[in-house]
Amino acid sequence: MSTGLDRLTKPGTRSLEVEPWAVRERGFDPARSAAHESVFALGNGYIGVRGTLDEGPPADAVSVPGTYLNGFHEVDQIVYPEGGYGQARVRQTLLNVTSATSLKASIDGEPVSVGERTSRHERVLDFRDGTLVRTLEWRGSAGKRTRLRFTRCVSLAHTGRMAIRLEVDPLDGPVDIAVWHILDGYVRNQVERGDPRLGSALAGQVLMPVTHGHRRDGRVHLSQRADRSGMQLVCAADHVLSGAQHRAN
Repeated sequence: MSTGLDRLTKPGTRSLEVEPWAVRERGFDPARSAAHESVFALGNGYIGVRGTLDEGPPADAVSVPGTYLNGFHEVDQIVYPEGGYGQARVRQTLLNVTSATSLKASIDGEPVSVGERTSRHERVLDFRDGTLVRTLEWRGSAGKRTRLRFTRCVSLAHTGRMAIRLEVDPLDGPVDIAVWHILDGYVRNQVERGDPRLGSALAGQVLMPVTHGHRRDGRVHLSQRADRSGMQLVCAADHVLSGAQHRAN
């Protein structure tokens, strides 16, 4: 069974276009999803965010989500089958930290995602603006089309800040829209179980919860801690709604 996206990106075809000041992806190739998350990553020297889909990957795509802070690490022991002179005993591993990139939308009660109801999907990493812009056109079961445009950036002036903007444009009449922004503290790290010098052995949940909460003005926060290094972070988000009739929960 072919889908709208199948017609846009066929297996074996080149799905990235390199322009003088941008990299563009037309369609979506699940087989290249993890590699393209690296291509569409954003960073400013302090915070780095992989270019994951805002609502999460489709079931047939391989995704490696990640948000990283410069220097934020955990400590663990390096164990060798046999000891040797000069071998390192302790390593510091850069951690995947709290994720704030999940922005899910539903239209008329139906969740929006990349799949057979998506007739257009495009991502552009703009090197002039320092933005990742993603546009998709989605059709509900009743036939109404809606265009969604996600814009993501990290700040150069305030290096600890990231911003996401979602613009929704109903193409075939009014629709009911619901949006969820999720701070996800249940994150995992890439694990190397072979040569202990090559990668982390930090499997499972490494960051421990400290505090969390929300305010009536729309701010939410989640604080977590790396147990062995003692490093602690706070991920907070502010939300602003504009446009047609809306309310925040």
